[in-house]
Amino acid sequence: MGLKDRFAESYAKSKTMSGPEKRANEIMGKLLMKKAIIPIVAMIILIIVGAMMHINGWIVLAINLGICVATFFYIRKQAQEFQNFTPYVGNLISLEQKGKKEMLKMVQDISNMVNIHYIRQKEPKGLGHAIHCAKSFIGDEPFAVLLGDDIVDASTPCLKQMIDAYDEYKTTVLGVQEVAKENVDKYGILDVKHIEDRVYKVKDMVEKPNVADAKDSLKAKTRKDGDKYFCAYGQYVLTPEVFEALEYNIENNITTKGEIQLTDALDSVRETYGIRGFVFNGKVYDVGTADNYRETLNTFCRED
Repeated sequence: MGLKDRFAESYAKSKTMSGPEKRANEIMGKLLMKKAIIPIVAMIILIIVGAMMHINGWIVLAINLGICVATFFYIRKQAQEFQNFTPYVGNLISLEQKGKKEMLKMVQDISNMVNIHYIRQKEPKGLGHAIHCAKSFIGDEPFAVLLGDDIVDASTPCLKQMIDAYDEYKTTVLGVQEVAKENVDKYGILDVKHIEDRVYKVKDMVEKPNVADAKDSLKAKTRKDGDKYFCAYGQYVLTPEVFEALEYNIENNITTKGEIQLTDALDSVRETYGIRGFVFNGKVYDVGTADNYRETLNTFCRED
């Protein structure tokens, strides 16, 4: 898209913005301008110092050009990040203008409950790689992983069930469900040993085996009930030791089906640290496809 087309698109978008959204964009623009003040001042000082000390003009020009380029890319990155918050700021302004003080306070209270960090996985290299991208935020603490295409409807939230299991066993806990043979190529499949109630010891794991040879390739790696297999179902409470295995797999390009898999990393730390499988209560919905998403949405709408 050329400069003219980008300008036309930006102009058309500005015409369709609501008043609060325009105001939010103005606020973001002022914040970006403040961020640009320091490098601008630095360039002016450099020009003055260069003139006073008789520094070669080309050197001053080259340094200023470098500052300009660095500032441009920094502001551009900041602008992209600010765009994620424009609708939120616009909503706050709209609520304030309409006098909806209770709703405004509720939105503000929600935003103050937690500190939210986010990071983008720049390339689709698998779940394991995506989790490793968040290492700097997690540090040396246990953490939860909830996949967005797996929804659990339960009276006790699934994550609360998982955390309770972690508090008891103090080790990695995988949310476990049964899956039919024809769907084994979508999940990490487990070989487990029953411990108590809904808790199992994970003895072995294999990531997304082929459906055709599932019975042979998983003969020693799955607990089977007819054509049912235990799988890790999109809900995890992990310990930070998994990052060591993920880093090793990334550095040595150890992949399954071309991706850095969480299952592979967990399997490599399983014997040292132990892993528990937990069969959580609740109805599960796989919304990873358009048809499943539409069906799940209709189900929740009918229930409401």
